[in-house]
Amino acid sequence: MAFAGTNFSFSQPDITQKLTVRIDDLKQRIAAWGKRIRHYTERSTRFNQNRLFQSDQKRLYESLERPMVSGTGPAPNQADTVAFWRGLWSEPVNHSEGPWMEVVASQCAGITPMDPITITPEDVAEANIGIDEAGMKQSVCDVFYAFFAELEPSIPVTEQNLADRVRYIMRSKIFDDAELERLRREAIPSSNELATAGDEAPQATDQLPRVEAAMDLPVVGDSDDDEMVSYKLE
Repeated sequence: MAFAGTNFSFSQPDITQKLTVRIDDLKQRIAAWGKRIRHYTERSTRFNQNRLFQSDQKRLYESLERPMVSGTGPAPNQADTVAFWRGLWSEPVNHSEGPWMEVVASQCAGITPMDPITITPEDVAEANIGIDEAGMKQSVCDVFYAFFAELEPSIPVTEQNLADRVRYIMRSKIFDDAELERLRREAIPSSNELATAGDEAPQATDQLPRVEAAMDLPVVGDSDDDEMVSYKLE
């Protein structure tokens, strides 16, 4: 008996080997075609998502959302839920310190640490008094109070907390000089912008003294040799 369209016959002595080779060949062909189809599908999906992102981002994000699957079983017990999460968060943290961390620590051992920066509540209060005398309607402390109150409502905003947070910002070097200058320009309008404000022109004369006072406010920064310097915003 022979297979239709093939040269295989059960009477052949090596029929088993030929069938095995033929089956393996077909499996490899199927795997190759499946890989090509998956590659084409992934490439087509990426192309369509890129075009949809440029034309309609809302539709793209809606298409990426997974359908909501609500459970049909009973609700979990509160005690079991609390015990589960408490067991996760109460586990001690086991850090995996590899050899590369020791190499980095040895390389950084010769780096001289920066001198500590101490900002006391008296420094903040002194800067606040200087600005109030210049005629500003809202002091810098009030601005910091509002900013940190919105940032962390659970922590009471006091002069001590304010000094600690300003000290943290200066140590972490979150903003460089260019970023501070950009923020200053956005916060303090120029005299030309005040003069061309249109309906708000009557307020320009009231804002000019505050702008000049803010520009004369001394700001403490770090120099290249890690010494504390005091300079004025230009």
